[in-house]
Amino acid sequence: MVITYQRLKDFDRQLVALHARGGRPQKVANRLKVLIYDIEHGSELPFRTLSVTNNGESRIDHCVKYDLGDGYRLVTVQNERFVFLCFCGTHDETDRWLEGHKGLTPTIDTERRVEVTFRTPETADGTAARKGGTDLAPGPLAERLPPEQLDALTEGLSASVLTSLMKLESTSSPEDIWNATTRVGDQEQAHAIYDVLTALREGDLDEAVRRIQLFTGDAQPLLDLDDDEVVEVRDGTTVRVIRVGSDDYVRWIERFMQTASYEDWMLFLHPAQQAIVDEDFNGPAKLSGVSGSGKTCIVVKRAVRLAERTPGKPVLIVTLNRPLATLIRRLVDHVSPSEGVAQRIQVTSFFELCQRYLHRFEPENDRLYSDITWKLNEHIDEIWREYYRCWRNNDSAACLIGVHKSLNSRGVSPEAYIRQEFDWLRSAFGRERRSGYLDKSVERRGRGVPFDTPWRATVVSALDAWERKMRDVGVIDQLGLSVQLHRYVDRLEPEYAHVLVDEAQDFGTIELAILRRLAAPGENDLFLCGDLAQQVQAKHQSFRDAGIDIPGARSRKLERNYRNSREILRAAYEVFVGTLANDVQFDGELEIIEPEYANFSTPKPLVLQAASLQQEVACALAIAKDYIDEKPRKVCIAVAGFTLRDMQKFGERLGLPVLDGTRALGDGHIFLSDLEQTKGYEFDVMCILNCQDGVLPAADMPQEEQFRDACRFYVAMTRAKYQLVISHSGALTPWVAARQEHFVFDRWSEHVDLGGLVPGPVPEAQPQVDEEEKAAGTQPAGDPFAVSGRAFLYLPQSQGLSLEAQDKLDTLVEGRSRQRNSQHLAWRTVRDALEHLHVHPYVRNQFGPKVARELMDRYGDPRLRGEKAWKSNALASQSRVRSAGAINHGGSIDE
Repeated sequence: MVITYQRLKDFDRQLVALHARGGRPQKVANRLKVLIYDIEHGSELPFRTLSVTNNGESRIDHCVKYDLGDGYRLVTVQNERFVFLCFCGTHDETDRWLEGHKGLTPTIDTERRVEVTFRTPETADGTAARKGGTDLAPGPLAERLPPEQLDALTEGLSASVLTSLMKLESTSSPEDIWNATTRVGDQEQAHAIYDVLTALREGDLDEAVRRIQLFTGDAQPLLDLDDDEVVEVRDGTTVRVIRVGSDDYVRWIERFMQTASYEDWMLFLHPAQQAIVDEDFNGPAKLSGVSGSGKTCIVVKRAVRLAERTPGKPVLIVTLNRPLATLIRRLVDHVSPSEGVAQRIQVTSFFELCQRYLHRFEPENDRLYSDITWKLNEHIDEIWREYYRCWRNNDSAACLIGVHKSLNSRGVSPEAYIRQEFDWLRSAFGRERRSGYLDKSVERRGRGVPFDTPWRATVVSALDAWERKMRDVGVIDQLGLSVQLHRYVDRLEPEYAHVLVDEAQDFGTIELAILRRLAAPGENDLFLCGDLAQQVQAKHQSFRDAGIDIPGARSRKLERNYRNSREILRAAYEVFVGTLANDVQFDGELEIIEPEYANFSTPKPLVLQAASLQQEVACALAIAKDYIDEKPRKVCIAVAGFTLRDMQKFGERLGLPVLDGTRALGDGHIFLSDLEQTKGYEFDVMCILNCQDGVLPAADMPQEEQFRDACRFYVAMTRAKYQLVISHSGALTPWVAARQEHFVFDRWSEHVDLGGLVPGPVPEAQPQVDEEEKAAGTQPAGDPFAVSGRAFLYLPQSQGLSLEAQDKLDTLVEGRSRQRNSQHLAWRTVRDALEHLHVHPYVRNQFGPKVARELMDRYGDPRLRGEKAWKSNALASQSRVRSAGAINHGGSIDE
């Protein structure tokens, strides 16, 4: 008779932990490794060197304990057909494990999947039943069950009994639950209800559902079946079969026993995930999966499987996000069964991939293809601002002033909006095909303020100037690399056997076209996975235009979230879907999927208020240190409203690592990030600061495009496994305020001793004025109104001004004073013009009555207030205009 050997989910972790202790525990782990080797190689007597302990075991049916020597035990559950490796530890550890696993019962469901559940014996009383812990999550336990499962469990109960059961919560004791179930007439049903409610009290919904299936007959006790009822079994969520005739498991154990770091979550896949890892596709395939569904895990494991069976060409894993590429490389190294397999898998960001190929095609331009200039060490964001605002005698972006004013009048940030348009244009067309943007041959989705043909011609011209600017300075951005490499797309060869793309939702059409060339068409050539709900880039994406054909038969979905607690994911998802307007148009080919919640509960996310951003930062750092002092944890502090460039400089000041791809998670316990760079990571604790109105959503983006901020916020929120903290000092973001039932609201002072805080720095946004001019004294520090009219139009203080007011400031505030007959014809600064508007009627005539009134009402009279109060009034006026809905986001940019 063939014996099937299986191991419980936690057995691997126990085995690795034993080995890591060294000394006697390590010797015990090596003995178990020999046992596993014998099992995988088909030994008829793998337990021959172990003796059964003298003491029997009544807490688990079919339990057999082995003496491993040195005071250690191996717990198995077995009969003539099946052997389950359950636990390994000291005598005391074993006793505690058995006490906590009373009634453990292997089961088999209708799909032949093997699981374990916990069944209270019919002879048990309240003292002998399994107790379990509590997750302290709020609400009735029974309401956590899907309605159909609850109905199946409670069928036939009287209304009074059902009412008493529905009152039980996570704070109810096991004795309370037992006493409530004694009113159930049928003992089998009573014990099933007790087991289910105990599992729910622990936060284990999956176990509760498995126990209901055992009660209803949808699953059966595996070891009680006759031989003729047993067929070949399949892996479940809690059990894995040890494959006889394969060295996979023993090689894996050997590798991970030797590693200092143990990536536990990567090593045990749900059957639904494993099925996608193992599936072969006759051509390109795509996987849409919710946040936390294990997409990255599947990419890594799938790459390893393909590399094992493809000894020739390497396998490529590529993602846009450099921090995520760093993480994936680390995971590949961990999970690969051998160094040879790991070396056949190349992991890279798309940025670095383009750099590598452009080095081949244009070796003379190596220094150009970096996002930091080799000449001045400036960040690309700083180069963009210098270009766009025409600083330092470079007016190549001046052609955009008409588009700029039109967007500005709507309260939209032209600088960010036009840069997004550049990105979309470059993601859709190679440089030689940009006429398709002009004739609108490709639909431009996802814009709240559309660009009609005359302005599109201006955008194309300005984009050419921006690309020249980057070449002159000696720098290039990510899409610039893509466009440049796309020029050589016909020279790209299929150098990889398989290409796997993580976070595919943020790849544009020309980037996908490049990847299409890197693997020859055939089985498993391209595998694209992502989540449209996490799309943060403004790009055009068309699989068809990229030469990638993925029919429905090669599309897969993952709906189950495994990372976040139910409370964290429910809050994040409700915030996300609540922000989406009915007419939102995502420019992508993956799907937004409603998630199924994970199998554990935590308290609801916290929303904490502080007096200032400085206090938010100090409190977040203090609570992060408290968390890691309790036990080793990973904590991330992300600050909304700031860019990666801002957070990098902030990290340098604090001496903390930033998620920018240069540091691994092993480099520390507390990390800083913007919202976007958190993608692909997971943290025990996630703190998101500056979550206030005007930042989330950004006040200077059309309502139709707020979904991108919502995507970034959703990405950051769903990085939290156990604790999510939302922090604000101004008015709370309406996205959270509108969904109060999913959060707990409090003040930071209730969680942190404010008296013990040391004030520290806060992130600083990129300067709004030219640092060189400010250093030369032509722009007074801190006064945004001491500039020319044209310079003022680039500042946030000007957003929402009418076109007429912008034109007047642009033409009359020249940056120099001109007079005739003692009357001003032009003014040096906006401040000077505003002062004169309040004094001289002739000035109001020059600006026109309507514009004069607009400027005077908006900015006030600088002579009547202190400088600080006047500036504050100007900003408050701007905020009031926005919040009153006075800005029109509709219409075409041609107006």
